[in-house]
Amino acid sequence: MPESNETPVGNYFSVRISGDAANEQNLFKEISGLYSELSFEEISEAGENGLVRRVPTNVKYSNLVVKRGLIKADGSLAKWCLNTMQLGLDGPTEPKPLTVNLLDEGGKPLITWQFIDAWPVKWSTGQMNANDKEIFVERIEFFYTYFEIK
Repeated sequence: MPESNETPVGNYFSVRISGDAANEQNLFKEISGLYSELSFEEISEAGENGLVRRVPTNVKYSNLVVKRGLIKADGSLAKWCLNTMQLGLDGPTEPKPLTVNLLDEGGKPLITWQFIDAWPVKWSTGQMNANDKEIFVERIEFFYTYFEIK
């Protein structure tokens, strides 16, 4: 967590995929899905009408979603996504650690999220519109087992 009392801005970040040496194609315009939620079970108390206790059961994590301008599919991230999506259940899934860093103005990490055993589960693009001059964006969702904040 940041050591100063200043609240960091969320527009300067990096994404690192384990095993990807170049990382030149891992420039994303947006990241979302950084949350966890504690699940619980409600248990009615015997003999106590109206008394319900909540007991924690497990932690649920959302998919990590990254967005970037569509680029040629020849980098290691694109190959990893294509191999995972096209093979489906016919081939082995190759989970990798992903790291997201929120950076300060000097490029030093303020907060680091380490996503354990991540793999791509969804790929999509934005719509194509002849009247729109926006960048054509691809969206990739990653499942992961859990994340750690450092």
